[in-house]
Amino acid sequence: MHKHIRHRVFFKAMLLLPWASVAMCEQPLQVTVSTLDVPQLVGELVDWSIDKISLRDSGQLLEFPSQELLRLEFQASGKGVASSEMSVELVDGSRFPISSYEVTDRIATVETPMSTESLTIPTEQIRLVEFPGASNSTQSWLPKWEKKEFTGDVLILSKKNAAEFDFLSGVINDISASQINFTWEGDTITVKRSKVAALTYYHAQPRDSSEPVCWLILNNGFRLPVAGIARDGEELRVTTTLGLPLQFRFNEIKSADYSLGKLAYLSDLVPLLEKWTPLLQFPSADERVKFLGMPRHNTSFEGSPLTLSWPAEDDEGGILVKTYSKGLALRGRTELEYRLPRDMRRFKAVAGIDPETLSQGNVMLTIVADGETLFESTIDGKQPPVSIDLDIAQKKKLQIFVDYGSNLDLGDRLHLVEARLLK
Repeated sequence: MHKHIRHRVFFKAMLLLPWASVAMCEQPLQVTVSTLDVPQLVGELVDWSIDKISLRDSGQLLEFPSQELLRLEFQASGKGVASSEMSVELVDGSRFPISSYEVTDRIATVETPMSTESLTIPTEQIRLVEFPGASNSTQSWLPKWEKKEFTGDVLILSKKNAAEFDFLSGVINDISASQINFTWEGDTITVKRSKVAALTYYHAQPRDSSEPVCWLILNNGFRLPVAGIARDGEELRVTTTLGLPLQFRFNEIKSADYSLGKLAYLSDLVPLLEKWTPLLQFPSADERVKFLGMPRHNTSFEGSPLTLSWPAEDDEGGILVKTYSKGLALRGRTELEYRLPRDMRRFKAVAGIDPETLSQGNVMLTIVADGETLFESTIDGKQPPVSIDLDIAQKKKLQIFVDYGSNLDLGDRLHLVEARLLK
């Protein structure tokens, strides 16, 4: 190739290089979205704010208001926020890494990889701080600390045996990079920070904070209750419910949970009534036999995960067995009654026979709200599972009745999966 042609090609390549770099950095970010009405949708993130999230799916722009969102799942392409041996947890549940922690006059100055500037936080907003070397032992001291019900600030001191700790209760004063000023039994002492695994602040009254729009879970397990969200290129800027401004890259986010107050699974609620009447009466003293038919929560009667059988999508007439993490296993002559949480407007579930008893399974399922029958149908193992979607707006009580079908108690194992109340 002629010399001046080579130079021209090189010059063009240099002009294109910055654009290539931008294209490499700004790869489409895939997000899986679950809403009140859409179980799951995968799309490319376009924008994210406190009010909504925008996705592009097959060239179409889709927008979902925050009040309809349940969960966002991000592709785990990053290791998470820069690791640190120190972390802080605030009274609103925020938990994030820090690289330094000092206190003057009850105001903490904190450095964190999630902020380009130092943060100042009143100690009345801080629940606990873990120092270097304590991160692997939190589960060792935290349960003991919670059981002791201290009425003062606490220093958790490491013993020579790393699995043992001393708890010193008093008042935590100023903290420098090397020592902690501590009032204990009326005397003020100085404690080396190197001896302290963690510290906790006492709060007589829980501090009020605003309800988060969502909870962010980062790839390394840190969590944040979020009250403000704004996209800034490849970074997300958030404001926590206590007003802290933080930022991090999208590939450091694992998920965003919007479900608080919008979703309630029956298997997580305590029923007002839970009753099973066997076909044959057993001696009243035999409590073990009585338990055999009582409802199971999030498990089958065999103790295995809840499953349902569906016709395969191919043309060969096969069977597809799906597993569910949430739901109820119910037998004939079961009665359940729930007090409905306020403002719930829909009840959704899928009802089918336990695949272990498909050939014989046949029950009658009835769902009633405030005395009004909303659903009544035979659930047969020879038929596909039945999807249920009921309007429960303004209702106060929900009742579920499972009765024997054509085979009486033979194979009467109903799996009511994904049984949930939606706002």
